Amino acid sequence: MKKFGCYWIGLCVCLGIWGCSEDEAPVTVTPDAAGTFVDERDGTVYHYLRYGDQEWTCENARYIIPNMDICSFYQPPEWEIGYGYFEDLDPRYLDRYGCLYKLDAALQAVPEGWRLPTDEDWQKLERHFGMSAEEAASLDWRGNVAQLMLAESADYSTLGILLGGYRTDYVTAGLLGWRYMSVYGYYWTSTADPSKGEGFCFARKFCYNKNEVWRHSMEKDHYQLYVRFVRDVN
Repeated sequence: MKKFGCYWIGLCVCLGIWGCSEDEAPVTVTPDAAGTFVDERDGTVYHYLRYGDQEWTCENARYIIPNMDICSFYQPPEWEIGYGYFEDLDPRYLDRYGCLYKLDAALQAVPEGWRLPTDEDWQKLERHFGMSAEEAASLDWRGNVAQLMLAESADYSTLGILLGGYRTDYVTAGLLGWRYMSVYGYYWTSTADPSKGEGFCFARKFCYNKNEVWRHSMEKDHYQLYVRFVRDVN
């Protein structure tokens, strides 16, 4: 009986500690500075955060290039009955998720003073969030920083990577188009994969239930991914 009593007390203590930890504020990586800028081409206001000697945008790029072959925004599944025209796209997801681009179009979307991140830019950001240099330079799923990068905030004090899927030219079950909304988030880098040639560029993938970040390359002419902008601090 005494042993049972001790066990019960210990269990209660553990549950109490667990309950307290659930109430604690989530861990975040505090930026060094924050600000906004306006893309003069379309008047879009972007928020950005400074991490070390770089500044990264908090929203996905939303500069519209009116050609669905190279730029689009996510469409609900009921729309996927044909190819359609850009002006027929349902805009309900545009404000939150921004545009999806093939790589060459992503380069066109970059506003003055910013750039499409290189693979090294992404590695530098990942290291700032706590990934080791060895992990950052490796392929596939690596590190344990994704949830920090996915964390959202109403005041744009976190990076807020979004899980908006991707768009592909490849046909699956007879359908072209958008895949994996709310499950994965795919983001371009401007860096070609030397092991596969110029047709493949490195990208990042985030998943709703993983704390690792995926690093691999994708075909730049067959996939539309999301984009964040980066610039160096002067």
